[in-house]
Amino acid sequence: MMNQMALLLMLVMLGGCSARVSNAPGTDVMARDTVTALKASYPPARTRLCVTKAPKDAFAKNLVTALRQQGYAVAEQCDGKTTPIASHLFTNGNRAMVSVQVNDKRFARAFNTQQETPAALGVWTRGELSHARG
Repeated sequence: MMNQMALLLMLVMLGGCSARVSNAPGTDVMARDTVTALKASYPPARTRLCVTKAPKDAFAKNLVTALRQQGYAVAEQCDGKTTPIASHLFTNGNRAMVSVQVNDKRFARAFNTQQETPAALGVWTRGELSHARG
């Protein structure tokens, strides 16, 4: 199962490089699911987020809306008091992968978008980003 999930994530990511679609169906469902995953690490009303780039696609816009509905303060510009958040939605056929970076943490999950309501394909993966030190 884990090998299948890793393979699926790789395929979605590779295919996403050329097949990034901004208005995949069910982006509101995926955005709400993303906020639920973020709550464990970043509690609402205690976390001030800032978007690193203006939300232009449906997923990014739905994510900002869902964050605000759940009690997050979301600023359009980053300063020293806010936590940066970046989101990406990669699609390939009936598969989509959500990737969200908050500070040095990355959250990712794959979805089946064949039906009207996207279905999660596995659990959320979480990882710390490492920075090269010079």
